[in-house]
Amino acid sequence: VKGGQVARKSVSSQVSWGVRTDNETQVSHLLRELSRQQESRMAAIKVAGRCVSIKVWRAVADAPDLLRKGSVGHGLCDILTRRGGRMAAATASADVIAGELQHIWDGLGIPPKDLRGVGVVVDALEDASGFRSGGSGGSGGGGSSGNNKGQSLSSSSAAAARALFGVSASSPAPKRRTGGGSGG
Repeated sequence: VKGGQVARKSVSSQVSWGVRTDNETQVSHLLRELSRQQESRMAAIKVAGRCVSIKVWRAVADAPDLLRKGSVGHGLCDILTRRGGRMAAATASADVIAGELQHIWDGLGIPPKDLRGVGVVVDALEDASGFRSGGSGGSGGGGSSGNNKGQSLSSSSAAAARALFGVSASSPAPKRRTGGGSGG
């Protein structure tokens, strides 16, 4: 509790509208951009975190045409969430966060063409007043649960992601979501 308010438990960013990737390079670029967004958000509220999670919207292969989206929205998707290991040191570094996300993504084995959205959550937050955003953290084991509430990707960042991916032209029981918003 800080000043009568409940302390924030997580910081998150996501984009799930108009995301289309053709290859691993584009996926890595998207993960780095979301990590930079995380670094900025964490610096603004002076926190660093020890745990990174990824949320992935994966297109459903056998979805009827009416539930598949062309270059907008995300269509019918399986939503997968995976948590990385607890890092040895708290970090707000975009490079460290991107590395953790890439490691988790690689383990999912999802074809880049099936990616329809991605989100990142950093939790196990610590006060980072005086902490430089370029901090480091290594992978460890275990993890603690956290609150996945957060803000969605800013409209300017979402627009950049849509431009990058050309909008103009396994989980045991994944959630299914239709539509095209960025809620989650």
